[in-house]
Amino acid sequence: LKRFGISRALLASLIDTFAHAKTFGSLIQVPTILDAGLRALADGIGNAMQSGDVFAQAAAQDLLPLVEQATVLAMKFDAVVANPPYMGGKGMNSALKDYAKTTFPDSKSDLFAMFIERGFSWCKATGFNSMVTMQAWMFLSSYEAFRRRLLVANTVSSLLQIEIGEHT
Repeated sequence: LKRFGISRALLASLIDTFAHAKTFGSLIQVPTILDAGLRALADGIGNAMQSGDVFAQAAAQDLLPLVEQATVLAMKFDAVVANPPYMGGKGMNSALKDYAKTTFPDSKSDLFAMFIERGFSWCKATGFNSMVTMQAWMFLSSYEAFRRRLLVANTVSSLLQIEIGEHT
């Protein structure tokens, strides 16, 4: 694919980023180098698909969904709203545990906390991150570093603690 303008380093970054996509899902963070090269990758894949080279076309067809997914995961939004999934460390497989430790060291205890953190990276500088989550992260000592970093790096405009059985 090099003759279509796709660098080996960019291609390797794309493949490495999505090696565990079925396990990590939208927790995947697109590396800066890959984000910067997504347009070039898309153009190179388009050129390969239009070529007469059947092998290049097949490779391009396989790579296109990864480029499209990377483009979506690299986007920035004015608002992020979610009710993230819950899964404590005991429910995580070894690949997810390792990824959590290295990528989300302050929120690794549960998927919902990692998604809170991930939500901020989806936000534009002036964006809002709104999550419906358990309240555990506000009180448990295992989330102390997470709370501290969240408060230093972001502005909290409101927190609501709704007790079970309350209706608004």
